Amino acid sequence: MALTISEIDHLAKLTRISLTNEEKELFRTQLDSILEYAGHIREVHDTTAVSSHPPKSLEDISESDSIVQFSDADGLVAA
Repeated sequence: MALTISEIDHLAKLTRISLTNEEKELFRTQLDSILEYAGHIREVHDTTAVSSHPPKSLEDISESDSIVQFSDADGLVAA
């Protein structure tokens, strides 16, 4: 997937930077190689991803709330 100069212009506009024509070409080639490498990683991950653990069942571990009266509420608020 080769990026075009217009896509580099769009990225520059989004990031609010100005680029010379030489910088645009440099960034285009650098981003192309980064995206190509990311594509290779995705391919390797997709072919080797295997779950080593069976899915765990979900269980409800919540507790019901209970109201507890505090004997010195005024002292606690004053602190």
